[in-house]
Amino acid sequence: MSWMLLLAEALAAGPDLQDEGVSVVVRGIGESWDEPTLTEDYVPGALLAGVGVVVPLHSMVVLDLEFAAGRWKGSPVDCSGTCESTLTLKPVSLVVEARMPLERGYAFAGAGLSLAVFNESAPTKVTLGQIGSLDLRGGLRWDLGLELDRTKGTFLELYGGRRMQRDEYGTVDGYDLAAWRGSLGVGFTF
Repeated sequence: MSWMLLLAEALAAGPDLQDEGVSVVVRGIGESWDEPTLTEDYVPGALLAGVGVVVPLHSMVVLDLEFAAGRWKGSPVDCSGTCESTLTLKPVSLVVEARMPLERGYAFAGAGLSLAVFNESAPTKVTLGQIGSLDLRGGLRWDLGLELDRTKGTFLELYGGRRMQRDEYGTVDGYDLAAWRGSLGVGFTF
């Protein structure tokens, strides 16, 4: 029997979602931006707060919807008084993940779309925009073996990924919001 038939048989078995439930993951997300202007004016790496909603579609596939946000003060600008710039970044991503069961959890890899909404306020101008990109990620979700009130379980999540921006998607004011990303989170399954 070929591997294609085994895969088709596994997919045809159908999802067993009765006991699984939707998970909510509270994440701390670190990003290292590609844009030199942002890394010079703000920080080379940034920490964002995020929340992910992980919805099982099949026993081997989940959908991960992530909302994150961060805000940073930039270097002071030459002017009289205190003139600082501020950058607010709110990436939203929708990623389809394939998963492989492990003894206490599962490994996953996925791809999807990301929309990075940003606002940069400086003394001389305000730049607003959003940039679409491809989001790639892979990681692990470990079952912690804890069942709290109203939850079916808790898990620890660790992932690494890449937000990739292509030139065809366009840039606003020359910004490239592509970034290497890493996340550590705690999830609750309901």
